[in-house]
Amino acid sequence: MKEREQPIKGGQPSSEDQRNAVKKPSEPTASEGRKKQKNANAQRPNPSETNTKPKSPTPRENRVDPPVSRFWQFIIDQKHSNAIVAIFTVLIFVTGLLYTIFAALQWSAIRETNGIARDTFNAANRPYVGPNAVQVVFVGQDGQGNLIRIDHPTKQTTNMDYRVEIKNFGTIPASHCRIDWRIFFDGVEQPKVKQVPASPVTLYPTGTQYLAGVIGSEKDYEGIVITGNEILTIETTVSYEWPKNQDGECTKHQYDRDMHGFMYLGKCDAGPVTPATR
Repeated sequence: MKEREQPIKGGQPSSEDQRNAVKKPSEPTASEGRKKQKNANAQRPNPSETNTKPKSPTPRENRVDPPVSRFWQFIIDQKHSNAIVAIFTVLIFVTGLLYTIFAALQWSAIRETNGIARDTFNAANRPYVGPNAVQVVFVGQDGQGNLIRIDHPTKQTTNMDYRVEIKNFGTIPASHCRIDWRIFFDGVEQPKVKQVPASPVTLYPTGTQYLAGVIGSEKDYEGIVITGNEILTIETTVSYEWPKNQDGECTKHQYDRDMHGFMYLGKCDAGPVTPATR
């Protein structure tokens, strides 16, 4: 048996000793073993902590279904079929009711629009007959005996001629047109002096008819024209027709001494105007 070489004291170890030193790990000490055991116990989970710690929720558990999804789930559920039929029945009824109301409002608006259009057309295509003016002419003779006709009274004038012009201001003819008047001195009706024929006539657009009268007596001329103590009032009545319609009016005019003409008083139900003190 080969004996192991002993290392020389103070010299280098032999090659065999070096190989043995590499192969043999160093033995742990007692303190190192206790330290490793302590670390292993610290890393081991505590059963009590594992049982009491709440489980973290998953993303699926945290998510809340949107209203549309919940509504769809309600619809597809067979036990809700009667409720769904009732809901849709109410919706159909409400929709029909709203449509009926809207259609009625629309029909009313269309009817009102048609009425306005019809009235506008009728207003633009109809006759309008009434007095246009009351003309006044003062008549007399000059120093040589010649007839004079002027628009204001003088010392040479002795009569006053007046004439009511009736005109069709509309755009179509007025058929069966009847024209009449009444003359009042201080509220007392006077006999008609001169007027157009009483038979109905057709008055075409811009066409005219006349009612004429005269103040010829010295007393009436003095009281109406010179002093103004008497009031001359004229009431003119017009009635006429056009296709499927008829109309008419009565208007009042009164002579004014200062104006040397007639002023319009309005409808015949208006009272006379009291002249101012002169």
